[in-house]
Amino acid sequence: MPRNKISDNIEGIVKYILTKNYSYYVIQQELARMNLNVSKSTISRIANKVGKQRQLCLLNSEKPKFHRRRHIATPSIVRRITSYINQENPPTVSLMAARCHISVGTTFRTIRDIIDARCRKKTPVHRLYPAIVEKRRSRAWRMYRRLSNEKYKNYLTTDEAWFYLDASRGIRDIYYVRSNQLPAEIKKIEKNDLHPVAVMVWAGASSHGKTQVYFIEHGTTITSKYYIEHIIEPLIEYDISRLFPGDMQKKMVLHQDSAPGHVAKYTISYMKEHNINVIIPLEWLPKSPDAAPMDYSIWGIMKERVRKHKVSTLKGLKNAINVEWENREQEIIDNALESWAKRCRLIYYAHGSDIEHLLQ
Repeated sequence: MPRNKISDNIEGIVKYILTKNYSYYVIQQELARMNLNVSKSTISRIANKVGKQRQLCLLNSEKPKFHRRRHIATPSIVRRITSYINQENPPTVSLMAARCHISVGTTFRTIRDIIDARCRKKTPVHRLYPAIVEKRRSRAWRMYRRLSNEKYKNYLTTDEAWFYLDASRGIRDIYYVRSNQLPAEIKKIEKNDLHPVAVMVWAGASSHGKTQVYFIEHGTTITSKYYIEHIIEPLIEYDISRLFPGDMQKKMVLHQDSAPGHVAKYTISYMKEHNINVIIPLEWLPKSPDAAPMDYSIWGIMKERVRKHKVSTLKGLKNAINVEWENREQEIIDNALESWAKRCRLIYYAHGSDIEHLLQ
């Protein structure tokens, strides 16, 4: 319901009395002596120059618009914020705003529009020692030549990963307590970090499809003997023959990481006996999840989807893994494999250093 229009007569009287610095109550009493019944809210509207704005808006059937004056990002403030964001560990936007005595919105606009910077999340990477960096550099170009011109389609890339069961089982990590009360006890959420419920999964993917999922029992040491009997033999019998039938198997190359069970002499000799082409240890890029499709793409997407199942038992976790692996789109695998050669080339040009920041 629109407010009543304030007459020019009342507005003029109120403005005159306001010059005497009376309180709204005293002004109301003065007006009452003149037989004028005016509320304190009306006096407030006149004092804050709302009345005329309100009257104009009533004519246009629009609500009045009030604009708050923005803080100004002066050159000194811009230089100060620039120095903050150039730090190795920059402060939060709220802290920068407090230090510069400006609003959070002004700080954000200064970073985005004036400095033209964007916030990025740091990528967790392996620590690369000089010897590892040199091995990555010296082996990256040869790996790139192996994969370029769609030769990656002859590769079956494999890897293992841990899938953890959420120990909190859906319990919220917050609780409320009234400000004038003390909690009866400190509420806790317990997680078994020393012995988390988890399962190790081994799988492989190629341009021709994916292998089945192999579960490795908790506490098992993956020796060369275990690796051959429980993974490589079933892989040759059920997966390689299906993914690379006939003469395609002669061109197939098995890609794996440098785990002890993979690089053992017994494992390498077993591969040769069964005519399985494999990248020898001297050609692998060490400490290089950024050059392994299962690591930099496929496992990450897989874990995000499994986490959405909200399972509470180990059996449920395995079922969720099987379901999501079965539903894994070939397009995701193809996209990961297509970028493989490019990543190896970037590692070479980066002289063996990390490349994740170059891919953003």
